[in-house]
Amino acid sequence: WHEAAGILHTLGEGRTSARENLPSLLQDLRKERRTEINYLNGVVVDKARAHGIPVPANEAVVSIVHEIERGHRPRGADALGALHTIVSDAYRSS
Repeated sequence: WHEAAGILHTLGEGRTSARENLPSLLQDLRKERRTEINYLNGVVVDKARAHGIPVPANEAVVSIVHEIERGHRPRGADALGALHTIVSDAYRSS
């Protein structure tokens, strides 16, 4: 996961206009606005639950983004580590 965080950082360095190239979800988080996570990964979670399909990675993404929105978790590379832990634990439990 440290490697993934490094890759994401490296990809971000090549941007010529950061505002133009940032995903809207990240822009929302930076401006402390509610994101569209419920319309992205949240829909996947809802549909999967309706069909009894486990989607721990999507559930973790939704949960972590909501925690960031509420100010209970800082945004940044640490959230990627939390995602790894949550998903790893979910797959170990199943």
